[in-house]
Amino acid sequence: QAASAAALGIAEGEVASFYSVYLFCCLLFMTPVMWQTERHESSALGCSVAATAVAAWTRWWALAAESRNKFGLCLLSQALVGFGAAAISTLPGQISHQRFPASQWALA
Repeated sequence: QAASAAALGIAEGEVASFYSVYLFCCLLFMTPVMWQTERHESSALGCSVAATAVAAWTRWWALAAESRNKFGLCLLSQALVGFGAAAISTLPGQISHQRFPASQWALA
């Protein structure tokens, strides 16, 4: 946490908000993304990859460009990572139910 706080120029306690934003976004997006993944797996996975890529570039821009709003951009990046993680978190259940017979769902 100390390294993140130094890079962003914020207090260490504020760094903990990154984890909270990530978890809240996962919670918020999990059900809609799971519904989308059930019906349109490739587009949901594509959105997840795109959100993660945009998050990485946003984080890089915030830290490398010496932006005045580093903390805000990093929070946005963390929210995008949470959105991207929601699809990845729901895929194992989707894959087992779509690609294996019902008798093998528990093992898949």
